[in-house]
Amino acid sequence: MIRKYVLMALGTFCLALSSGLFIIPGNILSGGVAGISVAISPLIPNVPKEYISSFLMLLMFVLGAIFMGRDFTLKTLVSSLLYPPMLIMVTKLIKPFEIDPILASVYGGLLGGVGIGIVFRQGGSTGGMDLPPLLMNKFLGIKVNVGVLITDGLSVLLGLINYGIPQVLIGFVSVYCTSKGCEKVISYGGAKSKEIKIISDNYLEIAEEIHHVIDRGTTILDGEGGYTHEKRKVLMSVVGDNEYQKVLDAVNRIDSRAFVVVTDIKDVHGEGFTYAFRI
Repeated sequence: MIRKYVLMALGTFCLALSSGLFIIPGNILSGGVAGISVAISPLIPNVPKEYISSFLMLLMFVLGAIFMGRDFTLKTLVSSLLYPPMLIMVTKLIKPFEIDPILASVYGGLLGGVGIGIVFRQGGSTGGMDLPPLLMNKFLGIKVNVGVLITDGLSVLLGLINYGIPQVLIGFVSVYCTSKGCEKVISYGGAKSKEIKIISDNYLEIAEEIHHVIDRGTTILDGEGGYTHEKRKVLMSVVGDNEYQKVLDAVNRIDSRAFVVVTDIKDVHGEGFTYAFRI
């Protein structure tokens, strides 16, 4: 349990580093509270962006606690309470990197995505701009994905008015990098695998080879030819990338005329395919 919250704090710190070192100093119109703070800062120029971002995070947390209930509150508690002081600490103690805005959007987006991914893998939420789409869904019946589009659209519109098209385009780079960084962290440690379907008269012999030589399980499915309506057995197995060639060699050795279909699998859960590493 302690490890879980330590890692959620680490993810939140990555998010604070992203905002404090790249997104806010570079005026990057990314998603989330940091991007919103950049978008609206010209309207309140006397307020530092990091304070706007911290205020938005706490405001979203309070609104979530009021309207979304206990589960949402508990999931966002760690990030919502730690993000504001962490962001202020980062901006006070570490000098922002003076780099090209496009590089800032890439590094800031990736670092923020990593932070969000770490929090998500612990079952938590970073809160912030996750909330408006959820509120739209709960009270207006608007689908969450549409709510996300509306929220991001308003953010981009604010940025377009205050900064112009070039900054908006750079913001899109940051949003993309954030999504990729988050995706990589969430899927990290998952077994890279292939699903193999084999149609052969020698399916039992091939299955035995997979069981005893490669040490993987198989499933025998019922199939039917679409043209001939001939009943055939389809042998299915999921193997690691490093085992695929062994399976193919075994199939070719037993039945060189076998029909083999291979599909890349993004993630597999279950016996033999659990995460080798969990953040």
